[in-house]
Amino acid sequence: MRHKLTIVLLAGLAAGTFLVHQNYITLPGNGNQVVRQSTDSIASQLDDSWDRLTAVLKSKGQSINWPNTTAQIDSSPAVQKTTQDQSSDSNATPIESIVAGKTLSNVYYYQFQSGLPAEAKQLFQSAVNSYNATGIVRLIPGNASGTQNRIIFGSYRTNSGSTTSQQGAIELGHGGPQIIQQYGYKNVTYNHAIASFNLVYEQSLSLPVAMHELGHALGLAHSSSRDSVMYPIDQGKSELSSGDLAGLRAIYTHS
Repeated sequence: MRHKLTIVLLAGLAAGTFLVHQNYITLPGNGNQVVRQSTDSIASQLDDSWDRLTAVLKSKGQSINWPNTTAQIDSSPAVQKTTQDQSSDSNATPIESIVAGKTLSNVYYYQFQSGLPAEAKQLFQSAVNSYNATGIVRLIPGNASGTQNRIIFGSYRTNSGSTTSQQGAIELGHGGPQIIQQYGYKNVTYNHAIASFNLVYEQSLSLPVAMHELGHALGLAHSSSRDSVMYPIDQGKSELSSGDLAGLRAIYTHS
């Protein structure tokens, strides 16, 4: 599985299970403005072409409805067109397709990877506290057993690589759900997820990154809203938006 956004984001498929690992990036300087300016430029070109087409049709006594071109382009940097499902709330943060439609318990047991720095543990713990405060999920320290959900908080070290470094981006972390389904007398679905900091970069150790990667572990995908902690380029957001909460409810609230 490969997710292409403004910057290439990697994902993987594990044998026998569904595994998604999303990367979180940051752009130095005015990187976010560059993204917006480039999409605005494309929209302007399309608008000019549309004006010419409309003029020709009017000269022939014909008409055509104007599409909402700018809105479509502005949302494109963080829309995964083939790997996400939206909830019924149009403002909800998207859900990973491997999680959408699955019945998951809202209870998770979490552990810290051996050797994880104390600062990283504290940041992940703060993120856990924020998600627990929603009342939608319940994250408990301890070992998961059997078919219980679990999250492993960890770290890794990797340079961003030529694909992203050419675009001035660095990878701050990754995380994602691993959905396991067992069939038999009783069908069970559970999640063995990870959330990790990329310790090559000092700026990865922040609460926004911890919130973002934990969101992926719980099944949230990237959002096109800059108010969301799930926006794929670091905006310094550490509070769950109304869309993020709606996305979580779509996964963990069962009728």
